[in-house]
Amino acid sequence: MDELQAAAIANGVKDGFQMSRFLLWVGNECFEGREVENFMVLAARGKQLAQMFLTQDLKEFPGG
Repeated sequence: MDELQAAAIANGVKDGFQMSRFLLWVGNECFEGREVENFMVLAARGKQLAQMFLTQDLKEFPGG
């Protein structure tokens, strides 16, 4: 998880409330099997997942 959080921060996810939403979003994507098949690929796909999340997050929370 540390690697995923580091990748997310490096790619624009802010620590705190936004990081909490990111981790919940990633968990939902994993458990529903839509974006990530298992937790082993999360760090490798951290940049892509962060970008996907931020695109969606900006629509839902325009002010950050």
